[in-house]
Amino acid sequence: MLGTNLSTRPFYNERAVGAVLGLLAVVVALATVYNVVTGVQLLRRTSQLGAEAAQADRERAAASQRAARARAALARQDVEGVMKAARQVSALVDLRTFSWTELFNDLERTLPADVMLVAVQPRSERGRMTVSLQVVGRSVESLDAFMQRLEATGRFRRVFSQAEAQLDDGTYEATIASDYSPGAAGAAVRPASQGAGETR
Repeated sequence: MLGTNLSTRPFYNERAVGAVLGLLAVVVALATVYNVVTGVQLLRRTSQLGAEAAQADRERAAASQRAARARAALARQDVEGVMKAARQVSALVDLRTFSWTELFNDLERTLPADVMLVAVQPRSERGRMTVSLQVVGRSVESLDAFMQRLEATGRFRRVFSQAEAQLDDGTYEATIASDYSPGAAGAAVRPASQGAGETR
């Protein structure tokens, strides 16, 4: 058996090399297509996730605003509720410490003989004591005289008639309102039993 190569040029299997190169080209093409498809899918997914994230941020911001408004509303309600309760407690304390004796003494000293007291209603409003008096008098002048005598005590301020009406018997009914300051000093008021025309 001869071991000498008698060919004039080296032998290359070109068909096998071409097949390998073709296979590599197909693999590269498939990989390229796969990468392109995967890249497009990733871009779409990234865009979708970005849109979802933006929507979530908007919803979170809206929820935060609603929560802030709800907290503010609750805070206002709490403050208003506390203030209302405090006013009610203060009014109850004022009424509990209110001296009916002192009020009736003031009314007795100022009530003319021709005016009759029908009803009395004290009320505490924002730390201020008010009194509503329902009276019946023989004339409008007697009611005016009564209001003037109330103001002269210095304890009744801003005295005014809320309503007046003439009754069937010719007398006049009136509702008189006034601020009332127990213990306030004022001009001495002569007892109503001593009329203006009475001699001393």
